[in-house]
Amino acid sequence: MSEESETMEILNQLDEGQIDVDAALERISEQPPPTETNSIEDESSFEVPKRFGGWWIFPMSIGFILTIGGLGLASLEGWWWLLAVPMLLLGVFFLLFGLISIWAPWVHVRIDTGQDEWPRKIVISLPLPISLVSWFLRTFGRYIPVHSNMAEMDLVQIGAMLDAMKDSISREEPLFVEVQDQETGEHVTVYIG
Repeated sequence: MSEESETMEILNQLDEGQIDVDAALERISEQPPPTETNSIEDESSFEVPKRFGGWWIFPMSIGFILTIGGLGLASLEGWWWLLAVPMLLLGVFFLLFGLISIWAPWVHVRIDTGQDEWPRKIVISLPLPISLVSWFLRTFGRYIPVHSNMAEMDLVQIGAMLDAMKDSISREEPLFVEVQDQETGEHVTVYIG
């Protein structure tokens, strides 16, 4: 008999009055603790964090190339600066994105729709710039107009909550959520770390 069914049997006996609360507590405490079956180590199909460890090199390389190219065009005489300015801005954006993705936690979402037609599987992986968003909200949150439904929620407080979330999520201790709908066959896996 499984641990879950034993517990249910004890609770049913308690409900029917066959045993008292003390006896039920004693019998339940004698059972071994439940084992976790949905840990990330058990998920052999979820190898994403190891593959994405060095992904930051791609946006950093693109940003470096665009920035150097933009500086080269800016040094030419004539109207080349019209092309140089967008290249420099795009290059700086990619450099910042690459720097953020080195230290930022990543979110990996895997959705199996359970359907036979397209899209059968949806895969999203990207860095979460929690530190950057938190800093932005704490610094500029008081100047951002808020919709009337959010009047009670202060953006500066949201920034502080993001800081707390950033401190509690790491690559060593990720947040892992898995949901499966038995009726439709839809399976969603979210990994943040």
